[in-house]
Amino acid sequence: MNTIDLDISTLPASERLERWQQVLHDTFGPIEVQPMAGRMPVGNIRSTRRGPLAFHAMRYRGMNLSRQPVHVAHLNEEFVTLTLPQATMQVVHLGQERQLEAGKAYLFNHAVAYRTQLGHEYRTESVAFPATLLRERAGSLPPFLDLNACFGASASVDMVRSFAAHLAVGAASWGDHEYHRWTQQLLDMLALFLARVPNDAAEMQSHARTHHRERALRHIRAHARDPDLSPQGVARACGVSLSYLHAVFRDSGMTLEGAIFEGRLDLARRWLIDPRRAALPIRTLCYEAGFSDPAHFSRKFKGRFGVTPGELRRSAIGA
Repeated sequence: MNTIDLDISTLPASERLERWQQVLHDTFGPIEVQPMAGRMPVGNIRSTRRGPLAFHAMRYRGMNLSRQPVHVAHLNEEFVTLTLPQATMQVVHLGQERQLEAGKAYLFNHAVAYRTQLGHEYRTESVAFPATLLRERAGSLPPFLDLNACFGASASVDMVRSFAAHLAVGAASWGDHEYHRWTQQLLDMLALFLARVPNDAAEMQSHARTHHRERALRHIRAHARDPDLSPQGVARACGVSLSYLHAVFRDSGMTLEGAIFEGRLDLARRWLIDPRRAALPIRTLCYEAGFSDPAHFSRKFKGRFGVTPGELRRSAIGA
C-alpha cells in the first residue's frame, strides 16, 4: 500500500506551487497547476493506493488545475474517479461547463482535457480506479455522470457515498481477500448505476462519443498526408485518452487504425481525380498521401474503390 501525505501550507511560499505540482503529478499523472493572481496557494492531500483503487482526500485554494491534450497523451492509464465533493466548484470538462456540488456524487473521467474554475476553497474525497474495470462490467462509460441528477436524492446515492467512505477506512487494515471482495462490490455497485442510466443520460453519452469520433475523423482528414500520423497523435489532438478513442471507434464498428488508413486512401483518391495533379506520378502521390509501399497502396486502393489508381486517373482526367 502506497501513501502520499502533504500539506504545502507548512512550506515556504516560494516552494508551494512546485511541490503541489509534483505531488499532483505523482498522484494523478501529468497536470498543470495555475496560480491565481493575488492569492496565496494553500493545499493538502492524502492519497492511499492499494491494489487497483486509490483513495484521495484533497483541499486547496489559490490555484486552478488544468489537464491539456498533451497531458492526456502522457497518461499511463485511463482512470475514473467516484468524486464526492465537500465544497462546490466549477469545472470545464470536455469543453462543457459543469458544477461539482457539495454533498453529491459524480463519475469523472480524468483521461480527457479539463480545467477547474475555483472560486474559494475546494474540498473533495474520491476513489480512483482504471476505467477498464468499470467498462468490463457496464460495457460503456460516459466521460461524466452526475449520479444525483440521474437518480435523484435517493438512498442509492447515499449508499454509494457511505460504502466508498467505509472502503477508504478499511483499506489500511483489511486482509487481501476481504479488501478484494469489497473492491469488487464497489465496482459492481457502480456498474448497476450505469445500467440504470436514464435515456437522456445515455443519449448524452452517445452524443459525446459521436462528437469525439467526428472530431477525430476531421483531424485524420486534415493530417492524412503526414506519414507520422498515429492513433496516439489523433487521441492527443482530440484531448482524450487512446483507450477511450479506441472504444469510441469500436462502438461505430470501425477501428482507429482503419480510419487513418481510409483517410489516406480518400486523400489519394481526391488527388488522383484532380487535374492540377495530373502530371505527378502515382508513386509520388502514394508517398505524399502517407503510404510507404506503392504496391501495397495499389492493392488496398483497388480493394477499397474497385479500380486501380491508374484506372481511376484515366477514367477521371484521361491521364
